[in-house]
This record gives sequence, C-alpha cells and structure tokens, in this order.
Amino acid sequence: EILADGEPHSGEDIGSRLGVSRAAVWKLVDQARRAGLDIRALPGAGYRLPAPLTLLDAGRISEALGTDVHHYRRLEVRLATGSTNQDLLQDSAPLDHPVALLAEHQSAGRGRRGRHWLSPMGASLYLSVAWPLGVPVAGLSGLSLVAGLAVAEAVDQICDLQVGLKWPNDLYVGRRKIGGILVEVSGSPEGPCKAVIGSGLNCRFPEGVEDTDIDQPWTDLYRASGIAVDRNQLAAAILAQYARDLPVFERDGFTPFVERWNRRDILLDQPVILQLGQESATGIARGVSELGALVLEENGRRRSIAGGDVSLRPDRP
Repeated sequence: EILADGEPHSGEDIGSRLGVSRAAVWKLVDQARRAGLDIRALPGAGYRLPAPLTLLDAGRISEALGTDVHHYRRLEVRLATGSTNQDLLQDSAPLDHPVALLAEHQSAGRGRRGRHWLSPMGASLYLSVAWPLGVPVAGLSGLSLVAGLAVAEAVDQICDLQVGLKWPNDLYVGRRKIGGILVEVSGSPEGPCKAVIGSGLNCRFPEGVEDTDIDQPWTDLYRASGIAVDRNQLAAAILAQYARDLPVFERDGFTPFVERWNRRDILLDQPVILQLGQESATGIARGVSELGALVLEENGRRRSIAGGDVSLRPDRP
C-alpha cells in the first residue's frame, strides 16, 4: 500500500510507518519481489514501483457492480493465497448464492490439466466464483465456454479490445494468449452442483517476465491496449457479465451462446491438429456445437470433440 503510488519511499520512512527496522524493511521488500512485485531500489531515494498500482478492493468492486452486487452473497479480496479456485472448492459452507474470491497473488495457481499458472503479485486478475447450479453435472457441457465468453466481453468493454477465444477455455488478443478459464465442479451427478469458475487475466506483467517463463506466446492488457486497466472495474464487469449469462446457461444450456462464441473463435475454418492422449487428429475447425464441443471436419466428414484434455494447435501460422 505504501509503494502503490509509484513514488520513491525511503527505507527509513517505510520502517517508521510499519514500526519495524530498516533490516526488516529489506526482508519485506525481498519477500515482495519473490512474490512478483517489480520493486526498484534507488540509491539515496529508497524503493519504488515502476508505475502506480491500484490494489484490489472489495468495496470498490461492489460499488462498480451497482445493483448486480446483490447476485453475490460474499465478495472477498485476499492479499495472497494458494489458489482461489481451491479455496472455494474446499469451502464447506452451504452455497445458496454465488460467492466471489479474488487475490493479489497465488502461490499455486493452476491452468488446464494441472499446469502451473504464473501468478505474479498485483500483475493479473485472479478471480474465482462459486456458483450454485440446479442441474446435474452432466448438464454443464459448455460452461467453461460461457465463462470465457463472459470474460472476453467484459475485457472488450473495459479495454476496447477484440478478445478472441480458443477452444475450450483460452482468451487471446491476436495470436497471443491473455488469459484462461478453469472450471471445477463438485456435487451429485443428479444435481444440484457447485461450479467453481476461475479466470486468470494478464493485466500488466513485470518487465522481467520473458517468453521463456511461459510456454506459449503471451501478452497482457497493458501491452495490448496501452491502458493501465483498473482491475476493480474489470472484476466488476466480469462479475456483472456472469450474473447475466450464467442464469441463462442454467436454464437453456449452451445453445443461446453458440453464435456469440463462434464470432470470437480464433480457429474457425482453420486447419488444426488435435492431441487427445497419445492420439492426434488433423482437420478443419468448424466452430462449436450446441453442447460446446469442437466440430472438426476430417476429409469432408464432421465429428464433435468434447474431451476436456484435448489441446489445439494450428498447423500453420
């Protein structure tokens, strides 16, 4: 909070405000750096961030949500946690209304198939929502696609970008990944169930993050738009879009979203390669079905691919 204004602050001033020694300040700075904050040391001037940082604030998010805040029983911001998704999955309290959880830093962020998700402090939006759904688990086909669509539309609203979607749950600007969705479900196969929808969005990564740190081309909202996005406004836009879209999904399934999703499909009508376990298939991507499955055309014949561990790679740039 002291460094968030982007101005230099001496170690003596920081220590005085926190009631600790200058040696303790150095240890705190080192801890924050290891969590991902790009804290610069200025000889004779102290410490500063390269740019001001607007911290997440539950009150500001609630205010920006307006009347949509009533959809959520609880909205909480944590400084750090292992995984916002895991926290909500482990919450045993009865879920009668949606709950939202955000964090400035995740030490165990996860992507698809358990992949590590790079989660530097204050650099991204890490947002998970626990949503009660009165449908069986088998009726949730397409939920991650609806969530990705909601996030893409919210980002466009705040940042004036054209966010694309890559089946089943990645968000892109151009050919660079900007975020992703992870949906995890608990409950009875007959319903009802609890869906935990996690979204991770790159907002403004530190300059030290290189392509070698991430295993695919990536960007963030600042690099893509030139806007230092207010993550509180962005979180509110996403939560408001969830409040509009998820009740429709619960009632009507994925069918009402097919056309909207296909308009953002970055692989639509392109040659692709699918990896499914040890097997692979090549063909032309023809959008998604009314169940949220990928439609693959192989030698003039179409089939739907619904497996959650399928990955896509275009076979040409």
